[in-house]
Amino acid sequence: MRDVLLVIVFSYGALLSLKRPWIAVMLWTWLSVMNPHMMAYGFARAVPFAYISALLALFGLLVSRERQSPFIGAPVKWMTAFIVWMTLSWLLGKGVASGLETAEFDKEYDLWLRATKGFLMIYVTMALLINRHQIMAFIVVAIGSLGVLGAKGGLFSIAKGFSFHAMGPEGSMIEDNNHFGLAMIMAVPLLCFLYRQMGRSGYKRIAWCFLVMAGLCVLSAVGSQSRGAFAALVVLLLVMWWRSKHKLVSALALVVLVPAVYFALPTKLKERVSTIQTAVNMDESGNDSFWGRVRAWNVGLHVAMARPTGAGMHFEYAEFFTKYDLWAECGTDNVLGCRRGAQGKVRAAHSIFFQVLGNHGFIGLFIYLMIGVTTFRTAGWLRKKAKLIPEAAWAADLGDSVQITMAAFAVGAAALSVAFYDVQFDMMAMVLLVRHWVETKGWERDPKMPFMDYCLRGIPRYQKTAANAFGQG
Repeated sequence: MRDVLLVIVFSYGALLSLKRPWIAVMLWTWLSVMNPHMMAYGFARAVPFAYISALLALFGLLVSRERQSPFIGAPVKWMTAFIVWMTLSWLLGKGVASGLETAEFDKEYDLWLRATKGFLMIYVTMALLINRHQIMAFIVVAIGSLGVLGAKGGLFSIAKGFSFHAMGPEGSMIEDNNHFGLAMIMAVPLLCFLYRQMGRSGYKRIAWCFLVMAGLCVLSAVGSQSRGAFAALVVLLLVMWWRSKHKLVSALALVVLVPAVYFALPTKLKERVSTIQTAVNMDESGNDSFWGRVRAWNVGLHVAMARPTGAGMHFEYAEFFTKYDLWAECGTDNVLGCRRGAQGKVRAAHSIFFQVLGNHGFIGLFIYLMIGVTTFRTAGWLRKKAKLIPEAAWAADLGDSVQITMAAFAVGAAALSVAFYDVQFDMMAMVLLVRHWVETKGWERDPKMPFMDYCLRGIPRYQKTAANAFGQG
């Protein structure tokens, strides 16, 4: 049943995108963020939905008269530089050097292709979304998709008493419980943004849906039992409190609610949280968890120092861990006495910063960081400038929400290998598109109709009942 429903929804969206190309971007975003095809159990798993939606978007870009240059801000220019450097790093990297018919080359090629496709679709998104309704639809689809996953994970965690890890869709970038937990924290500020904006637009019911999703995303993050997600949640609460206009009231609420929620958690989950305060702890297999990350970071650093362009699309090679893992045979009580050159176990990078550093060298890391810095500054520009314009007050709200999300992401991802997660680049596209809309006074050329009427245009049966269905008025 899921397979049939998915094919029907996708097919109808694909048909609409032939006339309205921006809908193909919505399809791609939905598929890349939510991965609904991985929740099916039959033939739908084998259907190349993402490939079809990408082709439809590219076709629309070629034939549409309503498009703009995607190079509308510093972040996208830094992204372009990163794509060039990433490709050079891959071509000069370990995988290509090992030969074109090896498993190492295939793995690196797959990683390069996946990252490149994601970046390409960001360009298409920037080119095809030209008015407020389209940009808002993009935000709704991207963040709403995370909200649906959060609702599913939150209800699962409640039903199981938080005894099992909440996980993301199989085969997705957030399948791992740690990555899933971070994604859920990222969704919260933007779901709150959608709650406020939908409520102000008159769509009361759908606004409350977003607020409920935000709460369930927090429960999903807790249910993921990820210490990185807990750290990101703490940062999220602190930044939201700092940005709040009612600091005393919100501080009192946190003082009361946080301890109450903590003591209500199952014992196993509280034990998991308590390990955050222990810098060195042992995982289930007896290997040191914290120092294992430090050792992986150390290898990434040494690879970058030895290879100016980095290792390629990943540095998790036995050769590097054998050569650079300085603490492979060390206990946690004798780190400084470890002997150089010990045989090391290959580990994941466990940090977006050391992941990019080991993969693409110091230059690659600098370019990658500049994407984030300029995106954060663009969001700050919206927060400060747009609030002075009555027609663009919603843009200031978006800028504030994106900055809060990026702060939480920077902390949580410092211990996770999620350097190419789609949503962080979707946020970049959001703030760039909105800033361009503000600077060009987009409200003067926007379609003069409500948001839902615009999105459901061409579907008479639903357009007539949109106000009732979504609680408008």
